[in-house]
Amino acid sequence: MGQGHSSPKTVAWFPTASEIHSTRQILVFGCGLPVEIATEVLRLAKYWAADILIYDVPITIHETEEVLIQVDDVLSELKYMSSVRLEHSSGFENGPEDSLDQKTGKIEVIDWNIISHDQGWSDYTQDHGTYRNSWTWFEVAVFKSIKPHCPDSIENSYSDNSKEIDNEAGLNWHRICCNIHARYEFTTHNRTWLPNHPFIQELKHLLAEEQVSTEKKSVGIKVRAVAHYPGWMNSIQNMECKIYYSF
Repeated sequence: MGQGHSSPKTVAWFPTASEIHSTRQILVFGCGLPVEIATEVLRLAKYWAADILIYDVPITIHETEEVLIQVDDVLSELKYMSSVRLEHSSGFENGPEDSLDQKTGKIEVIDWNIISHDQGWSDYTQDHGTYRNSWTWFEVAVFKSIKPHCPDSIENSYSDNSKEIDNEAGLNWHRICCNIHARYEFTTHNRTWLPNHPFIQELKHLLAEEQVSTEKKSVGIKVRAVAHYPGWMNSIQNMECKIYYSF
């Protein structure tokens, strides 16, 4: 048998935090725009940095199961979730000198892309092909953890040594999407969450607490795939989460 061939994946390009900052400096000192207008121009252009979380291990969850999907567990270890060093030079006579700033990204949008399906059948034929009475779904929650201080050892990742503060029962779970009722073909579910979404509001609140806390805390997310009742199955092919930031 011949070997299969796959085309290389196209890698999306996103500006870095420093590139966003430098572009704003060009708009301000090169084009004479007020800072507020320059910032709004970048926002309307969606000129944002991005962290991308990908889970691409196919799995099927059977009746009454809830499975945590580890998508890069600790968000503060992602590139733009915590304070970022901005290196920039305006390049203009009246602009600022080369400088280093520290800034935390502002979450603008979270995009979810999940490819999945349920068991493909049910006795409720009137609900087939709809989202009514769909008992397989995906949800996400924010949690906090504390990293133990160990000065004599090399620091490992938060996910290796952290102790969760919030147990699973106390987390606020936010529904991402359900599967289409009794459709066996894989379906792509796209969901876009804006800054006023309760999940983003909760995430921002915990990140703000982390910045002023004296404890070495970390904020992360848990994504859970659910098949709720006997006979139901949740099959996942791929899940992708893109978190967009402005600076």
